[in-house]
Amino acid sequence: METTRKHLVRLSLMALVAAGAGRASGADRTSLPHPIWPIPQEARYADDRLLLRDAVIVVPKGDPRAQYPGRLLAALVADQFGVALPVVDEAPAGSTPVVVGEASNPVLAAAVARIPGPAAATVPDPADGYLLHVGGSGAVVAGRDYRGALYGVSSFVQLVHRWGKQSVAVRQATVRDWPFLAVRWVHLYLPGRDQLAFAERYLRDFLLRYKFNGLVLELGGGMRLESHPEISVGWRRTVAEWYAHGETMDTIGEGIPLGTANRFAASLHVGVAGGAYVERTTCAGSRRSPSATAWRSSPRSSPSATPTTSPPRGGTWPRTRTWSGRTRTAPPTPSRTGSSST
Repeated sequence: METTRKHLVRLSLMALVAAGAGRASGADRTSLPHPIWPIPQEARYADDRLLLRDAVIVVPKGDPRAQYPGRLLAALVADQFGVALPVVDEAPAGSTPVVVGEASNPVLAAAVARIPGPAAATVPDPADGYLLHVGGSGAVVAGRDYRGALYGVSSFVQLVHRWGKQSVAVRQATVRDWPFLAVRWVHLYLPGRDQLAFAERYLRDFLLRYKFNGLVLELGGGMRLESHPEISVGWRRTVAEWYAHGETMDTIGEGIPLGTANRFAASLHVGVAGGAYVERTTCAGSRRSPSATAWRSSPRSSPSATPTTSPPRGGTWPRTRTWSGRTRTAPPTPSRTGSSST
């Protein structure tokens, strides 16, 4: 009887969660009292909407890095709503401009100066801060710095919702925001070669969206050390044995000794990078960089499918990462040894 009662309670809770999710997805999420998460330091929301039917995203001329926040906004709107917003360096007549970039750029400074209303519509002084203004004739996303511009884009897209079947609108608002905490990191395992595309989307669609600013990357044995090459060799062999043994946690339970001499515990084999490891390497046509890295293939993969990435010393991850003869674009994120910032 007690088991039946617990089962009914569990089913009731699941029904309530499902009903709540249905209401949230069916309603206009941007109409919520706090449509942006994390909740900004200062925000004023209006009930009106700016239609983006004729919108263009205006970015500074020339510098690809300065243009990236605006191009990121275009990519996010296209991925989430299926609407393509052109990215231009000058708004055509009759268009609805959405100006995106760092406040220090003259294009952004002029756009901020044109914002009507109270003098409070200024870019916050703290690092990583941003001003987001959506009015009746256009919008401005001005970051105090580069990361602030990215955070402003992440907030802007949370105000966007569908308008009809082929267009989108954005809730009118004025938002001034800056970090409440200086350290906003997460702890991750080294992704496997087959998981790199997902890892890049996770950085963009989750960590950046919710304004995390760094991560601690746990490597396990996934790092080739010149002084101890046996570690990475043993890592590859051990992971190969795990995969050969198969996934066991779902059917047996966690922590139960398995295998020869009870060497293994039940596991889903997550966080082992598929047996790949990070290795210092030499870039073609350049001197050896201590911070250059490569993902070496696992024992169960072909050498031709080996992905590589070479972040510059003390700088940002490269805009492109190449593996299997293909090139993928990744958001530029500052990195440090043992961690990388979003």
